[in-house]
Amino acid sequence: LIENWRSVPSLVTAVSTLFSNIKAPFVFKEIVFKKGRSAKTANQRVKMTEAPLKLWFIRSDGDHPINKTDAVQKIAAQVTREISRLITRDEKAFKPEDIAILVRTNRQAQMMKTCLSAERIPSVLLGAENIFDSHEARELERVLTGIADHGSGQLLRAAMVTDMIGISGNDFDTLDTDSLWWRTLISNFKEYFEVWSRSGFIRMFRLFMAKEQVRSRLLSFEDGERRLTNLLHLAEILHQESDNNNKGVEGLIKWLSEQSDPASLRLEEHQLRLESDENAVRIVTTHKSKGLEYDVVFYPFGWEGSLIKEKEIFFHDHDANQRLTLDLNPDTSGKNRISAQNELLAENLRLLYVAVTRAKIRCYLTWGQIRGTETSAMAYLFHGSDCSQGGKHTDDILSTLKTHFSTKTDGDLLEDLKGLVNRSSGS
Repeated sequence: LIENWRSVPSLVTAVSTLFSNIKAPFVFKEIVFKKGRSAKTANQRVKMTEAPLKLWFIRSDGDHPINKTDAVQKIAAQVTREISRLITRDEKAFKPEDIAILVRTNRQAQMMKTCLSAERIPSVLLGAENIFDSHEARELERVLTGIADHGSGQLLRAAMVTDMIGISGNDFDTLDTDSLWWRTLISNFKEYFEVWSRSGFIRMFRLFMAKEQVRSRLLSFEDGERRLTNLLHLAEILHQESDNNNKGVEGLIKWLSEQSDPASLRLEEHQLRLESDENAVRIVTTHKSKGLEYDVVFYPFGWEGSLIKEKEIFFHDHDANQRLTLDLNPDTSGKNRISAQNELLAENLRLLYVAVTRAKIRCYLTWGQIRGTETSAMAYLFHGSDCSQGGKHTDDILSTLKTHFSTKTDGDLLEDLKGLVNRSSGS
């Protein structure tokens, strides 16, 4: 689609500059890039006083690339600071809901949410993470096990120290098992068990939530709305399972435990639900962002490498009409592995393209001397002009790119980026 109705003209220019920087921007000659043209004028709601595409550069650690862990922490902190600046500066040009952070993994998503929560910036996760992988699912299993075996001091203690009930380890250190406090706890858990056995799971759960004041306790956490949403979602699922399949106390706990196995059947209704997404920064995986648009997009971790370390590889065999092929024992540097890695590099480049084209007004990318990123989409696009051979499937692009990149200093990388800037008409 050449005519762009999403982005301001200068951002279209910036994206075109990036993907025109190399002969084969998507690796293979079959996937061509054509410069876009904007169908709209500059957005009048925001003063376009800054270039729309931001390239943040991370310098190396002395003579060595910075390790990924340090890079991720620095980038996450900088993204958080910049979002805070965008939503609090005098013009207040952007609101939290105008902003999206695109990530590759759920771990990156959770880390960005934690950083934003620490600065009291509201955010919401948009993804396909499963409710049974959540912290609340593990805690609820401990609580239900404690209720079912309320005569076991060990299981009861494990339930008590969950965030839902909130008793600390220090409380147990000074515990007098004859105290009224401890006897009341045991009495409550016995009552929950009796109500569950007599009247079903959901009645017991409502009693438990009210008596232990779980709602107010969870909402006191920085991510309290997310925690409460997860817990209520789990309760609804367990109620349905108990009702539909006539599961009692032991059967329901066993079923809940089984759902934590990633190999178990994962249903769409078991994906995490959104907490309120009003006035909240969106955190979404790049794959899930296809077709969506946001005023401001951050793509902070788009520098993953394209080397394949797995012993078994999939690739499309160019000599057999692009047939999808599984090689169970490929040579370390054989043509099958080369083909598979070229395909992964091409996929990473397409994801980068998806990310930058989600933005309407501004986009942020991070790049620099980060260990293991010399075979990434950004390394290829920004610095790989000598590595693009016009899309031959059997070219060992990654080895060439890795060797080429390893000779570059911070200064060399910055010169390449400055070349992009100079060709971008200020975009």
